[in-house]
Amino acid sequence: MSPKYFIPSPPVVQLGFNIDTFIYISLLTIFSPVFVWLEVYLGIVSVQSALILDSLWVLRTLNLCYKTAYKSDKESKVVLITGGSNGLGFRIVQTLQNDRSISKIQVIDLHPHAQFSSMSKVEFIKFDFNQEIEELVSMLDLNSIDVLICNAGIRQTNTISKLPVSKIKSIINVNWLNHLLLIQQYVRVENTKKHLVFIGSLLGFVGPTKLGVYAATKSAILSIGDSLREELPSSTTVSVILPGQMNTQMFADVQVNEFLAPVIDASLLSERICSIINDNLNGTFSYPTYGRFLPVYRVLPWGLQKFCRWFSGMDNV
Repeated sequence: MSPKYFIPSPPVVQLGFNIDTFIYISLLTIFSPVFVWLEVYLGIVSVQSALILDSLWVLRTLNLCYKTAYKSDKESKVVLITGGSNGLGFRIVQTLQNDRSISKIQVIDLHPHAQFSSMSKVEFIKFDFNQEIEELVSMLDLNSIDVLICNAGIRQTNTISKLPVSKIKSIINVNWLNHLLLIQQYVRVENTKKHLVFIGSLLGFVGPTKLGVYAATKSAILSIGDSLREELPSSTTVSVILPGQMNTQMFADVQVNEFLAPVIDASLLSERICSIINDNLNGTFSYPTYGRFLPVYRVLPWGLQKFCRWFSGMDNV
């Protein structure tokens, strides 16, 4: 069995003292499935804790094995990514450019990044996701696409009551509806093995002030990913990535508690996403650590929810 099953995934957050780096160090030391047995001399309590911790590591291993959908027999893949000219999307393109298993990267965006001209694998396709998706489909050969990364997104900067209807429609079209229609066309082609990658957000679990419409579209992405994973054949992998705040321009104005909610390094996250693609992993992947517990927030009493919002500073936009 590969050693990777017994080594915790490195954090994708920025360097510094925060809860993610603390957990990572703990998993390598006191909570390691090997070193935990050094405490057996403390007696039955330590034995029980060691068994519990080792059981959790076994469950993690089984989970990783079960997530693997298939091993691709293609020596080179074609990737289509929306919104690949800026932020996380561009970091993903940079990482894919250096991946030997990727032969072509089709980038859909309004404007190309200045570095695209020096990237041999990149093919830029100009398209506004507010337009009819049929126009884009006519420009693509979906049968040749092995991996579809739905990344394009825009956000709001005002409360729902002050948003123009046109802006609300634009956010919904770009972040969710046109991606859904593109996916609908993609899954209909007879390409036997496909990989769908959704770049969602932890805001799909909770809507901060002035981000309600954006959060609603990310919640929709999470639900669509769950449904498609069951509707499509096992030869299709569905990966949903749910990052928290990143060190990109989109949320540069948002200030949060960086110990409990450390800022994600977009370059490290792009490497993790490409690893998920190469390993053909199904499932939902939340970063940083607190994202794995956010679903519980939805069922907390209202008073506790208010405290969590105040303590995290999520509404300080």
